[in-house]
Parts: sequence; structure tokens; C-alpha cells
Amino acid sequence: MDLIEIVLIVLLLVAAGSVGWFVVLELKRRRVQSLENLVLFQVLMPKDIPSAADPQDEQRKDFREQIAVGEQLFAALAGTYRRGLAGWFQGQPRFSFELIAKGGKILFYVGAPRQYRDYVEKQIQGFYPDAHLEPNDGFVTFAEELHTTAVVLRQEKQYFLPFKTYKTAESEPLNGITNAMEKLGEHARASIQILVEPRSDRWRVRAAQAARAVAEGRPILTETSIFGKALYTVSSLFHAVSRNTGEHTSTSNAHLYRTPIQEQLMKLMQEKASKVGFWAQVRIATMAEQEVEAESALANLVQSFAQYTLGEGNKFHELSSIGRERLATAIALREFVGPRSLMNTEELASLYHFPNFHIETPTIMWLPAKILPPPV
Repeated sequence: MDLIEIVLIVLLLVAAGSVGWFVVLELKRRRVQSLENLVLFQVLMPKDIPSAADPQDEQRKDFREQIAVGEQLFAALAGTYRRGLAGWFQGQPRFSFELIAKGGKILFYVGAPRQYRDYVEKQIQGFYPDAHLEPNDGFVTFAEELHTTAVVLRQEKQYFLPFKTYKTAESEPLNGITNAMEKLGEHARASIQILVEPRSDRWRVRAAQAARAVAEGRPILTETSIFGKALYTVSSLFHAVSRNTGEHTSTSNAHLYRTPIQEQLMKLMQEKASKVGFWAQVRIATMAEQEVEAESALANLVQSFAQYTLGEGNKFHELSSIGRERLATAIALREFVGPRSLMNTEELASLYHFPNFHIETPTIMWLPAKILPPPV
């Protein structure tokens, strides 16, 4: 190796180190900027019970009609997606939807980047005219004197398989979650934080490809575990070999008959891909004077999400690979940590929407009365 080669290698190493250092500094800058730019709103709703004499209130008696408004809100936030170079350099706007149990009350919060403050406020009040928004940037989730435990819930299967949503639920799904939060001890706290970030429509292409594979009788990868991926690989090899040996005569014949499971899979994937999607992450944190109390409260809250399990579709499972301190920091900073899920507007609205009279948990903080607009 001559001197010129040595110099070139050194220059390459220096250049690589410089790029790496720049990336680290840029990530730190974005992290600090994200925290400084965060705006938190507490959202208060009146517990407006419909009148039996008012025909316009008939629709409101169905909890699904109430939750559908929340789905429209998420669809509106999908419009903040940054395309092209803006998305590459600035990243995508991140929004936080939170349920907080503190001081014997259950509170609803929304977090947004400061530059989207007006947009988010107008969208919320546009879909929920009776909502009252109170800025609360100084809100603190954790308390040093309490033991804290936290977990991330992630989709167990591939993202193109949906969760059970409010459209097929028998009752208001938020009841199960808020009832679990109500059972906290006197000095305990809990936080359910759903972090979302708009995503492009490219994920729909893979969903369409998976649906096409099912229609053609080909195996698809539905599991995210190592065992599931290994099983998919073996199944794919077997399918390829059987086709070559003539056991599968043609792709077109696979369309003649599909099993009920195949039909259900196709329907689920098509329904999921019919709506816009977000990167999403569900995080749950509980705080109590005793660690065993915090762990018990966390287990109850995690169990309340079992209602979103959908047969051949998806379900939530706990991620155990993220350290407790690392996760607590991510929750406080409203930043993603570890693997994310991909959820559409219908799924997100099923997880989080502002309270309505169908939610019977008595500790929810309601707006005492409707706030009328000032006279013109």
C-alpha cells in the first residue's frame, strides 16, 4: 500500500466520521426543537345527552356516529403530510393523543407542533363545535416520588391486517379503557399516549399485493415474529416446488375457489387499505407509590386493549425490548422509540376520540356547560 492509498483511506474515514457526527448533531437538534415546538391542549367536552324529543339527536344515540367524527379528525390531520424534499429534511409532523388519569380525574389531551397549532385547533373545533381547548404546555406526566412502569403496544401481525374497530364493536370501546383507569389508587397516575405521524400512500401498494397473493392462492407473510417469518419462507418454498411439479395447474384456477379464511383475509386487507394511514405507537405508563401497584395497574390497562383483537386480523402485544427509562423519556418528549405500527383512521379513532355521553366512567372531566360564542 503506497502513500496515496493511505491518504485516501484516511480521508474517507474522516469524511465518514464527519457525516456520522453531522447526523448525530442533526438528530439532537431535531429532538430539542421538537420538544420546544410542542403545544399541548386539554380538550373538554360537555356531557350532552340527546333529547328523545329531538329527531336530530337520533343519530347521536349510536356511539358509532360519535366515533366517526373522530375518524374525520384523523383524516384531516393526514393532510399535513410533507412531500418531497420538505418531508426528507424536516420529517413529518408528529401528533400526540393522550388519556391522563391524575388526581382522581381522567383528562383528554392533544399535542401538536407549534406551527400546526392553529390548524389543529380549527380542525378540532370544526368537528367538535362544543369542544373547549385549554393550552397546557406545562403539563408533567411523571412524578419523581412515584414508581413508574411503562410499555409499548405494537401490532402483532403485518400492518396490512387490521384491528377490530368501532364499526363492529358492540359498545363504546373507550369505556373499557377509562374504566380500567378509574380503578387506580388515590395517589396513582396513568398515561395512555398514542403518537401518530402521517404516512404516504405507498403502504397501500404492498397491501394490494398481499390481497392479490391471497386471491391467487399464494402464501403471504402475516406474522412479524422470527418463527412466523421462518414458517412463511418454508411455505413459500413448498408452494414454488408444488407449482413446478404440476400440483398447481395455473394461477387462474386458484381464483375458482377460495377458502373462507382466504376470503376473510382479502376483505380485511382491502378494508384496511381503503383509508389513509399513519405511523402510530401506543404507549402506556402507570405511576404509584408502590411498584407492585404500578405493575398491577399497567397490566389492567394493557388487558383493556384486548378488545381490539380481530380473529384473522391483528392484535396488540407488548414490546419487552425497550428499557423503562428510555421509554419514559420518549413518552415525556413525545417521540417514537422502537418499532412502530401502521394504523388507518378508523383504527385510530377506535383507540382515541373525545368523550361522549356513551362513556359512563364517572371520573372523566367534562366541561361544566357549553361555552357560547361572544355576541357579534
